[in-house]
Amino acid sequence: MRVQTFFKELPERDPTFLKWVRTQPCEECKQIGFSVAHHQPAKGDSGKGTKVSDRRCIPLCRPHYGNGILVEGCHGKYHRVGRDSFWQGRDPERIIERLNAVYKRKG
Repeated sequence: MRVQTFFKELPERDPTFLKWVRTQPCEECKQIGFSVAHHQPAKGDSGKGTKVSDRRCIPLCRPHYGNGILVEGCHGKYHRVGRDSFWQGRDPERIIERLNAVYKRKG
């Protein structure tokens, strides 16, 4: 009996890039100092077990206090409203390309 195995291509991991992304302002609200590296899947890529390259990260802010009020954060908003509603009118692919270009020039 022959067993066939399928290997998934492992996504690129880049801890230095992730650290840099976290220093950038939130792409949604431009808040500085609260960004997390949100892994943005390509359109059509989704599902359990689907891994995304670190080079597809976009800075989105986490929950934080603004004027004494706890703000949900744009990362939470993304997951609450969904990809299409969150990015309405903006192209996350262009944001990813810009971030990678800036990071490459920096290095």
